[in-house]
Amino acid sequence: MSGASGIWRRREVWRLFGSILAVGVSATGAQAQCQYDVTIIQAPICPPPLEEPPATFATGLNELGQVVGYHRQCDELTLEEAFVWSPETGLVTLDRPTGFVEARANDINGLGDIVGSMRMNNRFHAALWQGADVTELGTMPGGNFSVASALNDQMQVVGWWGNSITGDPALGPFLWEDGIMVDLQLPIGPNGIARGINDSGMIVGWMGCVTFIDAHAYVWDEGVVTDLDIVPGGFTSEAKAINNVNQTVVNGLIDRAGETLVRSFLWDEREFIDLGVLPNFDRCFASDVNDSGQVIGVCDHSNNPNNDVPFIWQNGVMTELTLLIADD
Repeated sequence: MSGASGIWRRREVWRLFGSILAVGVSATGAQAQCQYDVTIIQAPICPPPLEEPPATFATGLNELGQVVGYHRQCDELTLEEAFVWSPETGLVTLDRPTGFVEARANDINGLGDIVGSMRMNNRFHAALWQGADVTELGTMPGGNFSVASALNDQMQVVGWWGNSITGDPALGPFLWEDGIMVDLQLPIGPNGIARGINDSGMIVGWMGCVTFIDAHAYVWDEGVVTDLDIVPGGFTSEAKAINNVNQTVVNGLIDRAGETLVRSFLWDEREFIDLGVLPNFDRCFASDVNDSGQVIGVCDHSNNPNNDVPFIWQNGVMTELTLLIADD
């Protein structure tokens, strides 16, 4: 599977995971019997001398089975092209206006609208793709770059902005709606970003100085900010996604026997639920959660960080996703 992205698909039903590709499986006593198919998604083969598909990365999935992401450019492997994929159309590269040298798609909503970023003159510009139309979302006054990370079915877009020259701010969270970008005012700074938004307009992300240094996860709801504080037994927190029943996926640094490790939690508006860790691993990074409360991410070991495996968690059970691949 080198150079390609994959979709995990349960044979019975598709499930939505927002910005990471996986499909639900019921966490019951028969969980190990549930199986997944794997669909390989890759860009077209490059012409000589490469003569193979460029590296391809999937970042988002909607309930229609449409996938977005980015792949390397054949003539310049350090640059990227945004794409959307579906079983009907295959991989389609998204347009980028003249002057933009690369683009990346980060999320897709249930209507097929896509957000991400495009780069011009070493600066990223938040972008919205709606069919054949591409809209540059701009930035806040005083900023010179922006990145769109997520959107909902109400066409509310979130992400972050900043000024790469002055560093004031280095990173600031925004909400874009009806052509207007608003800076989210957070109680802890100086920096922050918005990672996810649900269909009720609730926004999650982190605020502080640096993620995994002093960051706190937050939930923003119509201007009211809830500081989720640090994860239990830990030092930091960072919210990655929120579903439509207001459950939030959070990662944070914790101390285990004198070693600092990253672990994953689910915040359900009342408490943090520790998702645990797969056997023989000591670190986990949760990426997304669907409306059924199923969480996905990856685990690895601090002594071998390049050997990560995907997991699915539900109802207190974390399972290595690769163990559920269909035998054929």
